Formats: sequence, C-alpha cells, structure tokens
Amino acid sequence: APDGAVVGVDLSPDMLAVARSRAEHAGLDHVELIQADASRWRTPTDPFDAATSRFGVMFFDDPVAAFANLRASLAPGARFVFACWQSLFDNEWMFLPAAAVAEVLPLPVPADPHAPSPFAFADRDRVAALLGEAGFAGVDIEGVTAPVWVGNDAEDAARFLETTGMGRVLFAEAAPEVVADAMARAADAVRPHETPDGIELSGAAWLFSTHLLAYPNG
Repeated sequence: APDGAVVGVDLSPDMLAVARSRAEHAGLDHVELIQADASRWRTPTDPFDAATSRFGVMFFDDPVAAFANLRASLAPGARFVFACWQSLFDNEWMFLPAAAVAEVLPLPVPADPHAPSPFAFADRDRVAALLGEAGFAGVDIEGVTAPVWVGNDAEDAARFLETTGMGRVLFAEAAPEVVADAMARAADAVRPHETPDGIELSGAAWLFSTHLLAYPNG
C-alpha cells in the first residue's frame, strides 16, 4: 500500500548489499534493511502485517524459539509464509552434481539430519509440528516444483556447487587434484542440460503459509 513499509533482516552484509541495490534500482524508498539475526531480532515499532522468508528458516539453530520470536513481531491476523527445500534427492539442482562428486569424495552425512542445512526442513510434518510448538495455527503446506538456474554453463554450475555449504564441506580437506577431478565430474554431469540461456535443473520446495496466529497471554 502507498503508506506501507518493508523491513528486511539478514545476518549477511553481502545479501543486504544486493537487496539494497535492488531496492534503489526499483526506486523503493520504503524499505529498511537491518543486519541482525532474525531468530532473535524484534521490531521496536508496531508489529508487522506479514512476514516471509525464502530458503532461510532451515538454518535456524533453534527453530521453535526462532518461529516464536518472529511471531512476537506480528500483529493479530498477520500471515507468515516461507519456502524451504524438500529432500536432497528431490532437488536435481543439488543432487545431480553432488552425486557425481560422490564418485571421488564421500558425501557428508550429518549426525543429526535436522541440524541447520539447506534440507533440514524436508520433513513437512515435522516443520508443521515445530510451527505448532511456536504458537502458530492454521498451517497450509503446498508442494512446489520449478526449474532452478545454476549457472551459465557446466563449469559455472560446478563452481556454484563449490560455493554451497555442502560443497565447502566436501572440498575442505581434499587434495587439489581430487577437487579438480570432482569439479570436472560435476561439470560433466550437468553438461547435457546446457542451453543458450544457461543451465536449469529441477527443484522441489515446500511452501508453508499460516493464516491464523495464536499468541501467548500478554
């Protein structure tokens, strides 16, 4: 609305710099960007009418506490909507190059599959339960599939894998020649998907939406 306002919160200064550049390019002067931990930050002003996150909530150390904190900054009747990835095996954009790398480097197997990671919220029922513990009610869940752009060409897509959390773990202690071999295998795995517009691989996510919020007393 003409008198509306948007606040963006993120720990990463680089992410905020991109958001700030996009807001300025679009001529938006009602956007405030704050470097903070969204799981602990609360608005010092009036509560918000809506909150949204795209592929961020899976990294909360304590999801229930983080969701409850977000709820505390929302007005009665507000909506909370977020997207999170389904399982690794349902997301070709990560699984295809990672499987190729696994031919020479074992994929990391977390001791806790629910520990913060891109695929920590793959279990939709578990996430719905976490929202309930945090005081949210009326949760709707929708499965969404869409192509994910991962690079201009095969080598670019392989470098993208290297920058992800999984990639950093995979290559952290590997010898340079092993990393080079793994990267070449990742590139070869996605090369059949090259197009003039780059490489797109399939992705699968959950879209969570709450239409009713339950608040603690006070």
